[in-house]
Amino acid sequence: MTTEQLADARVLAAALAGVAADRLSDEEVRAAVNSMGEWFRDTAPLSAADAATIILDGVRAGTWRILVGDDALALDAAMRADPLDLYRPDSPTLAAVFPDMPRREE
Repeated sequence: MTTEQLADARVLAAALAGVAADRLSDEEVRAAVNSMGEWFRDTAPLSAADAATIILDGVRAGTWRILVGDDALALDAAMRADPLDLYRPDSPTLAAVFPDMPRREE
């Protein structure tokens, strides 16, 4: 990961873990990114082919916003309901949208 990618990932990993970003080491950030990727790969309800079909159908129809999957719909609804909530470290929104996502233990 580049320095910029690591910095961006640190903010997300800290928010998901509910800790301050400066408490995570570079290795913890890399592990969190890897864990999120594995979690998504293992729990994604849509295959890549199904997602591609939704995207391509939307593009062909001229749809300007294409949301793929129930998680995208839920996250979009949460973001529209309270745009700043997802950026608070104590926000329950991500946990509500993604109840099976592993949380970092203190």
